[in-house]
Amino acid sequence: MKVKIFTEGGRGVGYGHISRCRAIEDEIKERGIDVKSIIYDDINWMEEEFIKREVKKEDICIIDSYIAKIEIYELIQKMSKKTIYIDDTNRLQYPEGTIINPSILRIEYKNKGLVGNEYIIVRKGFIESKEKEVGEVKEVLVTVGGSDIRNILPIIKENICKKYKEIQFNFVTGVSIQMKSEENIKVNENINSKQMRSIMDRCDIAIVGAGQTLYELIKVGLPFIPIKIIDNQENNVRGLKKYKKDILVIEYNDEEFEKKIEIQFKKMMDVEERKKFLKSFANVIDGHGVKRIVDEILEV
Repeated sequence: MKVKIFTEGGRGVGYGHISRCRAIEDEIKERGIDVKSIIYDDINWMEEEFIKREVKKEDICIIDSYIAKIEIYELIQKMSKKTIYIDDTNRLQYPEGTIINPSILRIEYKNKGLVGNEYIIVRKGFIESKEKEVGEVKEVLVTVGGSDIRNILPIIKENICKKYKEIQFNFVTGVSIQMKSEENIKVNENINSKQMRSIMDRCDIAIVGAGQTLYELIKVGLPFIPIKIIDNQENNVRGLKKYKKDILVIEYNDEEFEKKIEIQFKKMMDVEERKKFLKSFANVIDGHGVKRIVDEILEV
């Protein structure tokens, strides 16, 4: 038996798929099972000929994609022993198999579905929470995706960083973003999960895209200002509002984006506001989602 993971990542797509698939891959490896990730950036796996060469009848296949067509899903399902589909938006009428929706917003599926908080994926380095005193804001994490497809970082730099020069801002980016550290801005390129956790532990607030990173922030207990960068983050946004009805998620194309990000940052500077924020999301994620998912994947 071999597990094969088909996903995508890179400029214009982001790295959320790769991040959560790596978490699943690492758990499978720890159990002594042969696993292979195939990423649509390095390899074009969305072709019939490639699938026919790659997929074997004894394989368990996991697909996490926003762009693969239904025909590719059907072919992989037909050729493999078992198929699992990671989905955020009920994107397709998936063929026979198990759907995993790792979100705080429950979605119902026709297929067997593993949905809800208990299946949220966080990487191993983010499972343990640390009690942290909520006090003066000294450091801030800023991450809006590896490639910043909406060009949000320069806006934050001009409207937030330059106005709060006493605060250290930690920008986390992919290597494709040409930005250098300066004054109170430290640019961290293409960092690993251990480095990211270290930054989160130092920071008091995060400004973040409304993707996979939200769940790691919730788990480690770091208050954040969420920005909706792409449409497929809508369910994440709805999930946040389920637990904190008054949370403001700023749309990247909002005409008042600059004004709203300034207002929200000033609001989050308040200690009591951050305490209320953390209370809203306390115990939402237990951190064992990956183990539960892999239990299902390996059950044949």
